[in-house]
Amino acid sequence: MDKYYYLVASLPYLKFDAEVPMSSGSFLEECAKWVPEDEMRVLTGFGDGQDEAVAEGRVFAGEWREFEMTLRRAIVRAKEPGASERTYVPDAAKGVLGAENPLVMEERYERAKWDFLEGKAADGFFSINALAIYYLKLRIKERLAAFNKDEGEKFFYNLCEVKDEQTNG
Repeated sequence: MDKYYYLVASLPYLKFDAEVPMSSGSFLEECAKWVPEDEMRVLTGFGDGQDEAVAEGRVFAGEWREFEMTLRRAIVRAKEPGASERTYVPDAAKGVLGAENPLVMEERYERAKWDFLEGKAADGFFSINALAIYYLKLRIKERLAAFNKDEGEKFFYNLCEVKDEQTNG
């Protein structure tokens, strides 16, 4: 049921490749002012494996969990030797696996999740699902913002040096 008109209308627009307009914590604080406690448990459950949301019988929560698990399984299966001949790999997973480095792979993985959420956004513009979609998008943006290319490269090369020293020493 759509009932969060003011709250949803007051939220800043989220764009995949733009800055994070607010933290997921700030979002949840704002939601707590408008959303009843039982629905807040459902909403926060999306950050904790969706158990609460799925237990409440929320259709979107089940769809989200299924999409995420299917995407992860497809990526893992596609990495197995000979997988391309024996396994169907969804396009979203193919895009992730075709990345030239781990950072791009992670960005594409998050983009696949974002695109799924975009497709679900029209299922109830002012409902708890709309808030859940917004929350999940904020978490995606926060994860992407936490990536630091320079630190990642440094960690990678340090890891490679240690491994190289062990094999040569």
